[in-house]
Amino acid sequence: MLLACLRCAFLYALLIAPILSAQTTIQSAGTSEKASTNAPALTLQECVRIAREESPLGIAARRDYESSMFDYRAFEASLLPQVSLNGNVPNFVQSINPITQPDGTVQFVPQSQMFSNLSLTATQRIPFTGGDLSLSTGLSRIDLFGDTRSTALWQSIPFQIGIRQPIFQFNSYAFDQQSRALQRTIAERQYVETLENLAMNITNAFFDAYIAELNLENANLNSAINDTLYQLSKGRFEVGKISENELLQSELATMNARVNKVRAELAFRRAQYTLQISLGRSPDDKVSLVPPVQLPPVKVIPERARAQALANRSETTNFDSRRLNAARTLEQARLTNGFNATLLASLGYNQTNGDLPLAYQNLLSQSRANITFQMPILQWGGGAAQVESAKANEAQTEQLIIADGLTLGQEAYFQAAELLLLEQQVVLSAKADTIGQKRFEVAKNRYIIGKIALNDFFIGQNDKDAARQNYLQTLRNYWVAYYRLRRLTLFDFERNLRLTPP
Repeated sequence: MLLACLRCAFLYALLIAPILSAQTTIQSAGTSEKASTNAPALTLQECVRIAREESPLGIAARRDYESSMFDYRAFEASLLPQVSLNGNVPNFVQSINPITQPDGTVQFVPQSQMFSNLSLTATQRIPFTGGDLSLSTGLSRIDLFGDTRSTALWQSIPFQIGIRQPIFQFNSYAFDQQSRALQRTIAERQYVETLENLAMNITNAFFDAYIAELNLENANLNSAINDTLYQLSKGRFEVGKISENELLQSELATMNARVNKVRAELAFRRAQYTLQISLGRSPDDKVSLVPPVQLPPVKVIPERARAQALANRSETTNFDSRRLNAARTLEQARLTNGFNATLLASLGYNQTNGDLPLAYQNLLSQSRANITFQMPILQWGGGAAQVESAKANEAQTEQLIIADGLTLGQEAYFQAAELLLLEQQVVLSAKADTIGQKRFEVAKNRYIIGKIALNDFFIGQNDKDAARQNYLQTLRNYWVAYYRLRRLTLFDFERNLRLTPP
């Protein structure tokens, strides 16, 4: 009995104590390194927020969205009355002009003239009719220069109202107004989709960096353990306890552990660099990552996910835009190939006089009316063919929209089903990780008392590491699927709200 105890104490002193000491040293070094750098602790949600607000891709998406909104505001402003000031001051002409005399002959007379005019005009589109309404006032002056004297004539138009109204013509104003409204909605939803895509990318970068950090810690530990075992193996070989083959196997394991350590260091630096760039920060900044082990209280029903996708996605609004464009093409084909006319009319007052104040007295009425029309007589069936082509295009567009809508809904449905499955897998893999930790502790304790071989100890350690890697990968898949579902539905199932631009 005493001999067995001494034997266990000897094994502990020679093998386990150096291993545990190396493990403690490495963990302490890692802790002191983090503490010395004062690295801020970032959660996944905080990284997503920073990426959306501060990263180059997040800022670029916001600028693109703002550009679309300003473009829509410019279109809305074009529907309001537009006021412009137009002038031609001066327009001087000096030339020899042919002048017809009373007897019918033509005499070439040198003339010097100057024309000046100034007008203020307000125009208003009429979207529901496709016409334009205008209100204007203006003043013009003609100066005639001679050898001995010059004369001037003023012409005033104090008030004039005019209208241009297409009749039986394609009304582009009405379609433009509907199309612009749809484009604004599409821009809003595409911006939210871009933010959710960014969240998925940041999630992958976050877990890449976190898993690389754990792999580096594990590689350092394995390198220390294998180095300690190699030193012990050399001592045992010298006293003839093990064969040369076992010694070489231990040495090879030590070399492989060192190589894996170097690879893990490079992978860790690369993952940290990628994460910092994705967050819009300096690659030299250090961060401490907090894994999102607590799952959000999300209640996802696949059928509801499908309904939200069909209601909220930018593709759904794009369906309406495609229908509108097809209807626009058909309407344009019908009206272009039929009778159409344009009404031009104006009503106002004017007066002329050599004295400016008198040009605004005793005003005379001024009116104008003109109707132009066009009616195709013979097109050899070209007009009817254009109409039928537009009808076929409209029918094709509708069928493609139906097919795309089914695909869109199916994608959201199965993404919701996958999220439910991953939620269960996270729970199971967490339990497996706990079991792997406990199994490793049991294997370590049994090795200390000499109940299992060294290979069994390493098997328990490898199983522990594999269980931890599987848990982290499953957790990663869950969060990527979580943000992908938000992207596919534009709906926050946690807060039960539709996602809108921030």
